[in-house]
Amino acid sequence: MDEYFCPKCGAILNDQYGFNPNGGTWRCTECGELLMDDDVYDGDSFEGVAWYCDRCGALLNRQYGFSDSYGSWTCTECGHTNGITEADIISDDQPEFRCPNCDVALDFQPGFDRYDDDWECTACGVHLHHSYSSDQYSVVEEPKHKCPNCGAELDDQWGFADYQNDWKCTECGAHLHHDYSDDEYEEVESDDDDDEEADSNSSEYSYSSYSSQGTQGTSSSRVYSSNSTEYSGSSQSSYTSLHTPIKKKVNWKLRIFGVLVFIIAILIGGAYYEIKMLTPVGTASSVLIGKEYEAVITILEDAGFTNISTNEISDLPLNKISEENKVVSIKIGLFEEFSDDSKIPSNFPVVITYHTLEKFPLPLSSKDAKGANYQDVMKSFKDAGFENIALEVEYDIITGWMTDDGEVKSVTVNGDNKFSAGNEYRADAEVIITYHTYRKNKPK
Repeated sequence: MDEYFCPKCGAILNDQYGFNPNGGTWRCTECGELLMDDDVYDGDSFEGVAWYCDRCGALLNRQYGFSDSYGSWTCTECGHTNGITEADIISDDQPEFRCPNCDVALDFQPGFDRYDDDWECTACGVHLHHSYSSDQYSVVEEPKHKCPNCGAELDDQWGFADYQNDWKCTECGAHLHHDYSDDEYEEVESDDDDDEEADSNSSEYSYSSYSSQGTQGTSSSRVYSSNSTEYSGSSQSSYTSLHTPIKKKVNWKLRIFGVLVFIIAILIGGAYYEIKMLTPVGTASSVLIGKEYEAVITILEDAGFTNISTNEISDLPLNKISEENKVVSIKIGLFEEFSDDSKIPSNFPVVITYHTLEKFPLPLSSKDAKGANYQDVMKSFKDAGFENIALEVEYDIITGWMTDDGEVKSVTVNGDNKFSAGNEYRADAEVIITYHTYRKNKPK
């Protein structure tokens, strides 16, 4: 693979965790500079801004027909509509957090979230921690010794000292051994009777009694019963001692084996369910491409597919209205191409993508248009992209003292006479401009 360098700080991008030369964009983890490929749309309204889908994270700059001048964009990957305005731009040029070990900006590392208390620096690999999102991270000292059986940190266990050759993990009970303090502990088999240990929380006890002959005299010895609040007179005294309870050794290997069997059973059951749901598609993807999306929905529903959704992309110019509503791609689960005899589980999600006419924001409101000159209003709508514009004339001016010649009486867009500037309409929306002129101009 070719070697890539950051043009700002000279860092080798290939060495940065997660770098993909085909990703289109990359933010250098050393200096934070945003880098964009030459083949990535660089923007018209917001030059040098990389736009990502808020739902799936796809790079919108690379999607067919994308422009940052639309005000919004429907992601072609997941169908989510994203705002494309200045208010939607998130600036992170100035990192808030840096690794205390290597001084690399943490903010630019893939997956970083300031609200995570723990983070592993992708540049140097050290473990970092902070208690509050506003605090800087500090290096977490790694424990020198861990239990090879359960992974518990031995250094934190009460009474542990690494100079001890033998240790019993207090978490899982594994018997551990090493010859030197710098060596890692290894689990060893033990023949000791230490498998039965004290546990103060156990409810099983064994009792032993010790009896002695009472002394002669008028005074009597007394026996205390642990199950009663009373003392009873007796010539003998009885003492009861509680043995420590027996703690049964946990067979961790058996437990792990049981968990593995359970997981395998679930996987097998899931696979069986999916196989049971296999459904012949009936029509090849190449045949469905180019059909009206509603017809494709009917075909797939008749085949047995139940989880069908559509992805509408409004980007067709008016001269390509013949291509409107025609399917351009079908995705069933992970399959984008399939034959008529392909068998796919009927519960797999189906996404049908098609294009519709692009939409334009209105250049002015109905209130602003009223009273303006009709030629100016018509030019504003044409410049905005609307072509289906009609003029209607009211021959009602006598003197011109109250109303100017050519003054707009009203504007309707697809029959709407009340609209705001910025409202989006299809490119073929019918715009009717009604204006005043002199009676004398009325054709005979």
